[in-house]
Amino acid sequence: MLVHNSSGNRQIAWQTFAPLLANEGYCVFALTFGAPAAPWPVSAVGGLGPIARSAQELSDFVDHVLAETGAGKVDLLGHSQGTLVSAYWVRHVGGATKVDQVVGLAPLWQGADVFPTLDLPQEIAESGSARPAFEAACPACQEMRPGSSFLRTFNEDGPFAEGVRYTNVLTTHDDVVVPYTNGRAEGPNVTNIVLQDICRPALTSHLEMLADRLTASLVLAELDATRSPPTGCQ
Repeated sequence: MLVHNSSGNRQIAWQTFAPLLANEGYCVFALTFGAPAAPWPVSAVGGLGPIARSAQELSDFVDHVLAETGAGKVDLLGHSQGTLVSAYWVRHVGGATKVDQVVGLAPLWQGADVFPTLDLPQEIAESGSARPAFEAACPACQEMRPGSSFLRTFNEDGPFAEGVRYTNVLTTHDDVVVPYTNGRAEGPNVTNIVLQDICRPALTSHLEMLADRLTASLVLAELDATRSPPTGCQ
């Protein structure tokens, strides 16, 4: 089950991972969540709505997939906001009994401020109304800001559920989750992997993780315990 990033959707975010996983024999499904209720192409811009509502959309989609396939559980691969949506579903919307493991690329357990990454014209970025207008159109973006009330509540009892395996894949060159350690978390069922611990020269950024060979090799190894993880640059 592929869970995309902010402003992404089920097609654009997974042009590398969907065919890669399918070619490896996995039954791959993806949804677009948090999109405006508007005609296409506006409806293709996902990851904008409140995270709790997106988690419910994920829950409904997983139930549909399990019913159609007869499978008992799913594995989740999320990127950026998709890691929060996945974890919220598992812990707060009844997903813990329906998932075996969650692999997160560029997670942001302690938040990320996406507003500075928009590269807006200076006069717009510095205007007093720019951020409120942006966050009105993207409630999830406000919820993801470090120190937000959503994240404080989300992390109050820990973001992870017992009985589910979690893997966080981070990059020191993350240009959205800053510092990148906002995506690190500890727990008996949590593994943290930093790309540069495996390949020191790796320059992989936040979005580049979606099309990075080393990241892909790590994901395949995490999903299949019989597969050897990468030990160097790819």
